[in-house]
Amino acid sequence: MKLIFQANHFASANPAMRIVHTDEGIERIPMEVHHHHDDGKTQNGKQPDPHIWLSPPNVKIMARNIARALSEADPAHRPQYDENGRRFIQEIDQLDAELKGIFADRKGLRFMVFHPAWGYFAKTYGLKQVPVEIEGKEPKPAQLKRL
Repeated sequence: MKLIFQANHFASANPAMRIVHTDEGIERIPMEVHHHHDDGKTQNGKQPDPHIWLSPPNVKIMARNIARALSEADPAHRPQYDENGRRFIQEIDQLDAELKGIFADRKGLRFMVFHPAWGYFAKTYGLKQVPVEIEGKEPKPAQLKRL
């Protein structure tokens, strides 16, 4: 995976640097990759979706991982990290509750996106994203009509 390669690259270049995996504890979901060919057929490929921060429950996990790492690196300020983390997570809980209310009666709702970055958000609230990009490019009029 590209992110792991980058982390390993940084670690080998800076052996004393601590790398914090803020995604630890987050269940990864596949990201659909659409390849539309001239014959109009679509081939789907799967890769892990890197856009983990677009789901409030994932943001809470990341915030806890960051607060823990900061506390370990700077134990003298642990109470501040704990308090700031608690307040931030409280805000995320409020946002999550508001979004659950908005989408409660909209399970299965489809929404169009240019890039399929909203998979975690869609999964969290029972929605379905419909990516518009085709191989990273804007669709042509005929392709857009099919979508």
